[in-house]
Amino acid sequence: MKIDIKEFTGKCSCGRDHQLVVDDVILEEGALKKLPEILSKEPYNQYKNLVMVCDDNTYEAAGKEVEKLLGGIPVIKLDPTNLHANEIGVAKVKEQLDPIEKVDCMIAVGSGTVHDLTRYNAYERKIPFISIPTAASVDGYVSTVAAMSWYGFKKSMIAESPILVVADSRIITDAPMRLTASGVGDLLGKYTALADWKITNILDGEYICDR
Repeated sequence: MKIDIKEFTGKCSCGRDHQLVVDDVILEEGALKKLPEILSKEPYNQYKNLVMVCDDNTYEAAGKEVEKLLGGIPVIKLDPTNLHANEIGVAKVKEQLDPIEKVDCMIAVGSGTVHDLTRYNAYERKIPFISIPTAASVDGYVSTVAAMSWYGFKKSMIAESPILVVADSRIITDAPMRLTASGVGDLLGKYTALADWKITNILDGEYICDR
């Protein structure tokens, strides 16, 4: 199923013009196998030097298949032990990324941490990235910020939003249940966030969109 991005963009009844950076979201069983076909067409066929970022676990879950489908692209594989979205994780990606020449697009294969590390490095290099989620553990795959622990402080860092999301429901279904539970928790948190937004609108007059 291809998500119609136009449903979530454009002029709104709230008076604002909502925009998303992501061009396409493909969510279906077997979506991963369509990756070569998708990348062979505009606007994605302009990217000739792709690099995949994953960890040992997500490589087994989907990265190995991506590597095979895309003809052995360079792979940045991280040790998942104590891997976090922080300055150390960023440096680990950068260490393997710097020696690779002519990188024009990155592919994140994983969940929240791998995506935040990828989107941050992509932003630093001013290049786009493609999202391949391996679990429904977070709700921020198309976020424009990276949730980081930066030298001991929690920060939302400006980063890249993916230009394309290819979410294979078969892979997501096979993820450990604890990761799905984590995603449910993330979604529940949005209900309290909406309440916070409404309170701020009432107290301070902050802009709010009912849609």
